[in-house]
This record gives sequence, structure tokens and C-alpha cells, in this order.
Amino acid sequence: MYCKNCGNSIEESAKFCPSCGTPNEQKQQDYTAPKPFEKNSVDESQNFQYQKSAFAGKQMSTGTSGSISFGKNRTKKKGLLGKMIKLTIIIVIAIIAISWLLGGNEPIYDIAFSNSIDADYNPINPTKDFLVMDQDIYVTYSSRDLEIGTIVYANWLYITDDGEEILFATQSFETIYDEQVGFFRQSDTNGWDIGDYEVQFVVDDEIVATGYFSVK
Repeated sequence: MYCKNCGNSIEESAKFCPSCGTPNEQKQQDYTAPKPFEKNSVDESQNFQYQKSAFAGKQMSTGTSGSISFGKNRTKKKGLLGKMIKLTIIIVIAIIAISWLLGGNEPIYDIAFSNSIDADYNPINPTKDFLVMDQDIYVTYSSRDLEIGTIVYANWLYITDDGEEILFATQSFETIYDEQVGFFRQSDTNGWDIGDYEVQFVVDDEIVATGYFSVK
């Protein structure tokens, strides 16, 4: 085989003439250009590029764009602070309810005994234990929710060893204000009998409060 340019002999397998470098036209005709890129013809199920993904379960959004979660929605646990606030409210309500059930709304309350009182009818050195020679015994009280003009009675009773109640004095006091303090005084110049005593507060023929003291 000869080069068309210089006429020198060249081998058929040579791409160029070794003398002048002219391309071997015969070799160029045998050259086949590479094919453009084509999709892999292999079964797509066997090609990782085409394997389809799948999952089981319920898909739902968590509120953040582009994120997902699986399973049922779970209730968030409430914080410790919220629980403490609720517990405090429950305790306060319970205290108020117990106070209301146990009382606190009686028309006569704050009953106290003493040997003397001050200018505001408050007992001085209140006590429930007295001596035989104590001449005066005061019983003080506070009132509320009583109409002006209501009569408050105080029944003084001596309690025998057998538990019998003997009435020995009755006093009364007229209500002047919607809320007020009052007192009753009982004197025994001959000396008090040793034993237990009771004072009953009566309003509209009903005993609304009681107080107790002893003489030794």
C-alpha cells in the first residue's frame, strides 16, 4: 500500500504515512465513531438507578416543610410547670370547699372567756380554766349576717357529774351593727362551784353556737 502524497510504501494498519505524515485514507474509512450515550437496556428492576422505593405505614406531615413522620400522632406531654399550676388550683379550691363545708358562716363566732375585757370588748388573757374565787367571768363573741335589732341570748349552764345541764342564768344583747363584737358577764360573789360550764348562744330560738369553761 502506497501513500497518495509522497508515494512511499506504508502498512495497511498505519494511521499515518511514516514519511510525510499524511493520514491513511483507507484506515480513516474503517474508523467508526462511538455511539452517543443511550439508556441502559438492562431490566430496570436490576439497575439501582431505576429501583423504586416503597414503605409501609401512614405518612403525615409534622408541620415542617419537606419532612415526614410515620405512625399515629402522639399527644405531647405537658410540662412540669403546667402540672404544678393545675395542682395548686385544685388545692386552693379544695381548701375553700372544706372551709365552707366545715363552717365559717355561723352568725356567732370567735367565742372566748376571760376575767376581764378591754375597751373594744376583746378578752384580756383569754382562758377556759377559772378559779372558785374568780368573781367575774366574761364571754366575748363576734356576730355577722344578723339583722339589726336581732336579739342574741346567752344561756349559762352548769354541767353536773352525771352530764345534766342546769340553767342558772340567761342574758340578752341586741344587735346594733351588721357585724359587731359583744360580751356577757356573769358574777358570783359567793364563789363558783367547781365543775364544767357551758354557754349557749341562741338566735330566733335556735342554738347557733356554744362555748365551754371549767372552774377548779
